Amino acid sequence: MSWSAAGFPWVIEKATRDQLIDYHRSFYAPASMCLTVAGGAGLEPDRAEALLRDVPTARPRPRAQARWGQGDRYAANVRLFTSSEEPQIKMALAVPGIPTLDEDRTALSVMTHILGGGMSSRLFHTVRERNGLAYSIFAHHESLEDTGIFAIATGTRPKDAARTVRLSFGELRKIAARPVPATELAAAKSAMIGRLLRSTETAMASARYYGGRWRARLPLETPDQRAEAIAGVTAPQVQRVAERIAAGIEEVRLAFVGPSDQGEALLDAALDRRRAG
Repeated sequence: MSWSAAGFPWVIEKATRDQLIDYHRSFYAPASMCLTVAGGAGLEPDRAEALLRDVPTARPRPRAQARWGQGDRYAANVRLFTSSEEPQIKMALAVPGIPTLDEDRTALSVMTHILGGGMSSRLFHTVRERNGLAYSIFAHHESLEDTGIFAIATGTRPKDAARTVRLSFGELRKIAARPVPATELAAAKSAMIGRLLRSTETAMASARYYGGRWRARLPLETPDQRAEAIAGVTAPQVQRVAERIAAGIEEVRLAFVGPSDQGEALLDAALDRRRAG
């Protein structure tokens, strides 16, 4: 939520062993764990309890409510390139998303795929194929318990960075402004369903699928049931959730690595503001 994932040096330096142990005991506890079994064998509850008997017990601590936009509007890692390197800027821009259990969660997954889910996505066609601005570009949504993060990530030449951002957020605004054509929607859903069913074919993949849904407190739908939910998404639903995401563009946050500090210009590009001069 805009804090450094690794933590700040001045905080890490002061952290004590007792603080780390207390944190671990508060969250990594049996009440927060899920044992998932998949494949040709079963595991009775008594046997499962015996296997996990030595796991330390603890009472999970309530989580703090998430707040969007803590920290700076952007984080920049400015470093010069050598003469043998081609100057590049790698960047990720994020806006508020939706919580894990939001009723629009399936429509958002379809919208995200249409916008930036692969080589057939709008971002890929607009930014790479038509304008030659990037090799790779994608959109991603990460749902959290009480909010979410919707991100667009890519890399390009520093001189093309602002245009790349403006075009990318322009594509998001287009989905919010008008319904996705039926053929495009059908192709996106077909690709998503195919990927889902292929990705859950093995026992380990199946265990991860169900364990991940349990962790996120999502309904324990089978992959086939999940495919049905995706297939049922309509163009108005996709447009509605795109409107919700686009409404948060004013809260955009940015992280990038590049040879100069372009933070303000890139934020302006996301907001579609043209700088004088």
